Amino acid sequence: MGRTRINDEQYQHMAYVWGLNYDMENKVIYGERSGYPFLIYASNALTPLMFTITTSAVSSFFPPIGNMEENLLKSRVPMLTSVGQRDSRITALSTNTFDLNTAQQNVECILSVLISFLQERGYIPCCESCKYSVHTEILQTRNEYRHLCPQCEERIAASIWQNMPSVKASSANVVKGIIGTVIGAALGFIFMALLSSYTYIDNVGTLLLSGLMAGTFPASIGVCMGGRPCRATKIVIAVIVVLTVFVGYNAGFVVAFMTERDMSVWMAAKTYISMMLAGMANMKLWTWRLAVAYVAAAAGGFSSYLSASSKFRNPYKVVHIGRYGR
Repeated sequence: MGRTRINDEQYQHMAYVWGLNYDMENKVIYGERSGYPFLIYASNALTPLMFTITTSAVSSFFPPIGNMEENLLKSRVPMLTSVGQRDSRITALSTNTFDLNTAQQNVECILSVLISFLQERGYIPCCESCKYSVHTEILQTRNEYRHLCPQCEERIAASIWQNMPSVKASSANVVKGIIGTVIGAALGFIFMALLSSYTYIDNVGTLLLSGLMAGTFPASIGVCMGGRPCRATKIVIAVIVVLTVFVGYNAGFVVAFMTERDMSVWMAAKTYISMMLAGMANMKLWTWRLAVAYVAAAAGGFSSYLSASSKFRNPYKVVHIGRYGR
């Protein structure tokens, strides 16, 4: 069976049926039912009709929802996969289905039964942070959603944004990024030269390995030293990798001349350049081998860049769900 695809209009219709709102930008459903704040969203992209349902409430008369309460709720609504409580946050998970109407009915049943259960046990809706029974809004930080009162929402969001200046500063730190990239390029060049002294540069394995290192060193060291890579850093890394591979590739032939013909660096370089200018080289083969080195460098550089820059991805995401949709 193919993957189920649900569009924004269908999610919006479900939200309307449940008496809630749909945040099209953030792909979540939110709102109040019987005074309780709810957030509903697809558990993951592969199961768009399997929903996670959260609310925030506390009871002064009963303990938090545990195994006994979970079994009780499951007996009342079989389409409930799990339900639990951490502090004041109550999280329920619906069963997966491939039918839109079935999913809509499942969530409606879960909401109705859950609300009745909360009312029976004297649960009062509250802010997850201060626990006051006031109107709450939903704040998303990274991949976590929280039901918060406006004061706590602003306080928590402000404390997260206070860390942003250091991130912005690292984004503009092009100089360190360039220095790191140059250091990496030098290491890549040295690696190519040393490898050529033991194996011939036109060997495919040598080309792949040397190209891989020529791309890996500049990208990884440049990002690690420069911090969050901005556009200028990315361009510099790409240009330096291209130059490193080209210079290192040609240097490999010079090293081969030095080892095979017992020439000095100057004489080997002069001989190689003279042969190239005189058209004595097979340019088609020369170009193909250079292309192999570039492919390896692109693979090494791109993977290293992704690995080194992964720690900078979306570190301080702060979203006020539905704030501009009300």
